[in-house]
Amino acid sequence: MLKKIVDYVVSAFTPETDPNAGKLTIQLEDLSGLWRRFNHDMKPVEGPHLTEVEVKASQPEDAAPEREPQIEQPPLITAIAQAAKQNPLYEEFVLPYREVLSQQGVTDEVGKIIATLNTFGDCPSVVLNRDDEEYQDLSPLMDILSKVTLKEHSGNVARIGITLLKEHYRDYESLIPKMLVTALGHDLGKIPELRMSGLYAKADHPLISSAKINEFFEGKEIIWLSGALDAIKNHHRQSQDQFDSLLRKADAKARESEVARISKDLKIQKWEEWFTVQELLDNIKPRINALQGAKWEAFSFGSMVYCTTDAVYDTIKAMATGRKVIDLSTMSASRKEEVIRRAATDLRNEGILGDTVKEEHYGAFFNVVLQQGQKKMFLIPLKLEAFGMASELGRLKEGILSLIKDVKLAIKK
Repeated sequence: MLKKIVDYVVSAFTPETDPNAGKLTIQLEDLSGLWRRFNHDMKPVEGPHLTEVEVKASQPEDAAPEREPQIEQPPLITAIAQAAKQNPLYEEFVLPYREVLSQQGVTDEVGKIIATLNTFGDCPSVVLNRDDEEYQDLSPLMDILSKVTLKEHSGNVARIGITLLKEHYRDYESLIPKMLVTALGHDLGKIPELRMSGLYAKADHPLISSAKINEFFEGKEIIWLSGALDAIKNHHRQSQDQFDSLLRKADAKARESEVARISKDLKIQKWEEWFTVQELLDNIKPRINALQGAKWEAFSFGSMVYCTTDAVYDTIKAMATGRKVIDLSTMSASRKEEVIRRAATDLRNEGILGDTVKEEHYGAFFNVVLQQGQKKMFLIPLKLEAFGMASELGRLKEGILSLIKDVKLAIKK
């Protein structure tokens, strides 16, 4: 195309008789306007490729370096990069502890947990399934807690969990990675995409959470991983392990604060602020010797009142509800023993718990001797005089209570 333009210009402006025909000199920039107007399909011609050294040598010493072209990130970036850029949980729980996380080799795994929460954590923090462990524990609060996202709840548990570590361990820093993994990952099994994937059948959310965390650590040997997985599996069950108990406590405290924030009627109060022994006795008294069908909740014999654990627990729950107090221990069926034990401690301190109960126990097994045979029962003995009665309360003369002949402490053989 360029040759055609040059030939056209030369032929148009040079006489045929000119001896210098064909030798006309024209500047290239003078012609550029012509070929730009006629050439619509011109493509740049690549010049010779220079090495990096040659490029630098051809530039003046004071020339500003060219900027690297901005390359668009691929759609599947790493979990760590995504978490760091898009989730404040990363800034709160990874960056301040990056040294100990790096030492224990779990930075990537914590990042994967956070990235998972960032992607799927806007779902409710409860599973509205009657077969799930937590539903059975917190069924009265499901409507309130369903307004809390999984991401929010997981962050709350991690935050409280680290605080509890500092309160209970002198060398708490080495346990921070374990707490972050368990606290941030303990409820991943509530993510609908995981529950509906078919990979975990109909398992409760703690088992799904544990399995997912185990996948994140596949191929790695972390000394505390097995304990972390157990803590996740058992965070709705009683455990003698101190770390498990701290995770469970952090979960309960997070729930209390979440309910208090959303509900206008309920308030958080410590046990000693709302529980009184006298109110407990006043509420148990109407149950004494009162048959419920063919069963009794509390009966008197001699100088004692013997209560079932259900009678004491249900009474305490009713007290908390009546006072509009948020105490997850009174709302969680799996924490029944914890509640009774706390009440028994207060009863012992006021001299009301029967002397037959050993120091670290809240009740004992008794053989209830009937007219025909006997029945072994676990009961909580309370002194009759604490109920304001100098002598045994009036006992029913009919039904099963009339058949009781004696109550003896069961002795292990």
